[in-house]
Amino acid sequence: MALRSSTTHDRPDHRVTVATPGSVDRTPAPGTPIDPAQRRRRANAFAWGIVAALAIVVVLALVIQNSEEVILDLLWWSIRLPLAVVVFGAAVAGALIAGAVALGIKRRRRR
Repeated sequence: MALRSSTTHDRPDHRVTVATPGSVDRTPAPGTPIDPAQRRRRANAFAWGIVAALAIVVVLALVIQNSEEVILDLLWWSIRLPLAVVVFGAAVAGALIAGAVALGIKRRRRR
Protein backbone atom coordinates (compact mmCIF):
# COMPACT_ATOMS: atom_id res chain seq x y z
CA MET A 1 0.00 0.00 0.00
CA ALA A 2 1.60 3.24 -1.16
CA LEU A 3 0.99 6.61 0.37
CA ARG A 4 -0.13 9.50 -1.78
CA SER A 5 2.79 11.73 -2.50
CA SER A 6 2.51 15.34 -1.51
CA THR A 7 6.07 16.14 -2.63
CA THR A 8 7.66 14.65 -5.73
CA HIS A 9 11.00 15.70 -7.15
CA ASP A 10 11.74 15.96 -10.84
CA ARG A 11 13.90 12.83 -10.84
CA PRO A 12 11.75 9.69 -11.30
CA ASP A 13 14.14 7.52 -9.23
CA HIS A 14 13.96 9.83 -6.22
CA ARG A 15 10.48 10.18 -4.78
CA VAL A 16 9.69 11.64 -1.40
CA THR A 17 6.42 10.50 0.12
CA VAL A 18 4.91 12.35 3.02
CA ALA A 19 2.25 10.50 5.00
CA THR A 20 -0.71 12.64 5.92
CA PRO A 21 -3.89 11.41 7.63
CA GLY A 22 -6.35 10.00 5.11
CA SER A 23 -3.91 10.05 2.21
CA VAL A 24 -3.82 6.32 1.40
CA ASP A 25 -3.49 5.70 -2.34
CA ARG A 26 -4.46 2.18 -3.41
CA THR A 27 -3.56 2.54 -7.08
CA PRO A 28 -0.55 0.48 -8.13
CA ALA A 29 2.59 2.29 -9.17
CA PRO A 30 3.14 2.61 -12.92
CA GLY A 31 4.77 -0.49 -14.31
CA THR A 32 3.45 -2.71 -11.51
CA PRO A 33 1.88 -5.83 -13.04
CA ILE A 34 -1.83 -6.22 -12.35
CA ASP A 35 -2.91 -9.44 -10.69
CA PRO A 36 -4.58 -11.75 -13.29
CA ALA A 37 -7.52 -12.37 -10.96
CA GLN A 38 -8.06 -8.62 -10.56
CA ARG A 39 -7.84 -8.14 -14.32
CA ARG A 40 -10.42 -10.90 -14.84
CA ARG A 41 -12.77 -9.31 -12.29
CA ARG A 42 -12.49 -5.95 -14.04
CA ALA A 43 -13.14 -7.53 -17.44
CA ASN A 44 -16.16 -9.43 -16.07
CA ALA A 45 -17.56 -6.28 -14.49
CA PHE A 46 -17.11 -4.38 -17.76
CA ALA A 47 -18.78 -7.18 -19.76
CA TRP A 48 -21.73 -7.36 -17.37
CA GLY A 49 -22.04 -3.58 -17.56
CA ILE A 50 -22.35 -3.78 -21.33
CA VAL A 51 -24.93 -6.58 -21.06
CA ALA A 52 -26.94 -4.52 -18.54
CA ALA A 53 -26.80 -1.45 -20.79
CA LEU A 54 -28.04 -3.48 -23.76
CA ALA A 55 -30.85 -4.95 -21.67
CA ILE A 56 -31.92 -1.45 -20.61
CA VAL A 57 -31.96 -0.31 -24.24
CA VAL A 58 -34.12 -3.29 -25.25
CA VAL A 59 -36.57 -2.71 -22.39
CA LEU A 60 -36.80 1.00 -23.21
CA ALA A 61 -37.49 0.18 -26.87
CA LEU A 62 -40.28 -2.19 -25.79
CA VAL A 63 -41.73 0.42 -23.47
CA ILE A 64 -41.68 3.18 -26.08
CA GLN A 65 -43.15 1.06 -28.89
CA ASN A 66 -45.95 -0.53 -26.82
CA SER A 67 -48.08 2.26 -25.44
CA GLU A 68 -51.59 0.77 -25.92
CA GLU A 69 -53.60 -0.14 -22.85
CA VAL A 70 -54.06 -3.72 -21.68
CA ILE A 71 -56.15 -5.30 -18.97
CA LEU A 72 -54.08 -6.99 -16.30
CA ASP A 73 -55.94 -9.67 -14.32
CA LEU A 74 -54.51 -11.06 -11.09
CA LEU A 75 -56.76 -13.26 -8.98
CA TRP A 76 -59.85 -11.12 -8.33
CA TRP A 77 -58.22 -7.81 -9.35
CA SER A 78 -58.47 -6.35 -12.81
CA ILE A 79 -56.65 -3.17 -13.81
CA ARG A 80 -56.15 -1.28 -17.05
CA LEU A 81 -52.56 -0.16 -17.64
CA PRO A 82 -50.43 0.88 -20.60
CA LEU A 83 -48.46 -2.12 -21.88
CA ALA A 84 -45.29 -0.08 -21.41
CA VAL A 85 -45.91 0.12 -17.65
CA VAL A 86 -46.55 -3.64 -17.47
CA VAL A 87 -43.35 -4.44 -19.41
CA PHE A 88 -41.27 -2.01 -17.35
CA GLY A 89 -42.73 -3.32 -14.09
CA ALA A 90 -41.99 -6.91 -15.09
CA ALA A 91 -38.41 -5.95 -15.98
CA VAL A 92 -37.90 -4.21 -12.64
CA ALA A 93 -39.43 -7.16 -10.75
CA GLY A 94 -37.15 -9.57 -12.63
CA ALA A 95 -34.08 -7.47 -11.84
CA LEU A 96 -35.01 -7.35 -8.15
CA ILE A 97 -35.53 -11.11 -8.03
CA ALA A 98 -32.22 -11.75 -9.84
CA GLY A 99 -30.43 -9.40 -7.43
CA ALA A 100 -31.93 -11.15 -4.41
CA VAL A 101 -30.87 -14.55 -5.75
CA ALA A 102 -27.35 -13.28 -6.50
CA LEU A 103 -27.08 -11.80 -3.01
CA GLY A 104 -28.19 -15.11 -1.47
CA ILE A 105 -25.59 -17.01 -3.48
CA LYS A 106 -22.88 -14.52 -2.51
CA ARG A 107 -23.74 -14.81 1.20
CA ARG A 108 -23.78 -18.60 1.00
CA ARG A 109 -20.29 -18.65 -0.55
CA ARG A 110 -18.90 -16.51 2.28
CA ARG A 111 -19.84 -19.09 4.91
